[in-house]
Amino acid sequence: MHTRKEAAEIFRQLAEGFGRSGHPNFFATLVEQLARLLTVDHALVAVVTHDNIAETLAVWSNRGLQANLSYPLAGTPCETVVGHEPCLYACDVRSRFPEDDLLSQLGADSYMGLPLFAPDGTAIGLLAVLHNQPIQFDGLENEILRIAAAQAGAELGRRQAENALRKSEAAAKESERRLNTLLNHLPGMAYRCLNNQDWTMQLVSKGAEALTWLPA
Repeated sequence: MHTRKEAAEIFRQLAEGFGRSGHPNFFATLVEQLARLLTVDHALVAVVTHDNIAETLAVWSNRGLQANLSYPLAGTPCETVVGHEPCLYACDVRSRFPEDDLLSQLGADSYMGLPLFAPDGTAIGLLAVLHNQPIQFDGLENEILRIAAAQAGAELGRRQAENALRKSEAAAKESERRLNTLLNHLPGMAYRCLNNQDWTMQLVSKGAEALTWLPA
């Protein structure tokens, strides 16, 4: 049972970590904080691809950050979490999922996983903490995990939206470049204008100068 003072200090530390939203080390800081605050051996955050593969964004294990990894969700406790409700396996998790090599590598005996959702409600990933001994979380610890999962989902959703926007802008620029290349190699003049009194020009190819003596 945590005292009010202990709970306040825990949430203060969480708030400091969440204040790093947008920082490249957001997820690394998050898993380290969770491992320390919950006193567990392992913590990870992962995005889930369309191929049902989990790709970790940060992994904390054995008191340090570890290299990111990818693993199929089939046959793992993570499969029961993604897009669903939080799931707790308080003990003997390896015997329940014998095909999960990661559990064996970590030596985990217990597992707690929570789904991550984008702001629009799309399931996009998972947050999990694992321990080499049985675990039993109280109300405060469950609240910590719930808040952490909400923040991780918001951060991951924000990054995915920014990445999609960058790709869209790059595609638009490439499309414009190809159009300009095509128009400027056409014989004669190509143009697009508004259907108004002045026939306002929106796009004119470089061939205009040869016909009208006016630069495009």
